[in-house]
Amino acid sequence: MLYWMSPQKTLSDPLWHTKTVILKFKMGFFEVLTLVLVVLKLTGLIAWSWLWVLFPVLFIFPILVLLNAVSIFNNR
Repeated sequence: MLYWMSPQKTLSDPLWHTKTVILKFKMGFFEVLTLVLVVLKLTGLIAWSWLWVLFPVLFIFPILVLLNAVSIFNNR
């Protein structure tokens, strides 16, 4: 998940024309697992197929889409 936070600038601030963006990044279990597997694959420590390396993302994405669709359908 990616969160963007932008503090408000006032005209009395000498840097009012600049915009400060604070980026907060929060990774879940499947994102971390996929990242670890990709690093292991690229460094040659595992000789798995790319299908298995990317399986955590390929597995969770359809489930999230299905849950969102059910949630949207139930809110109507």
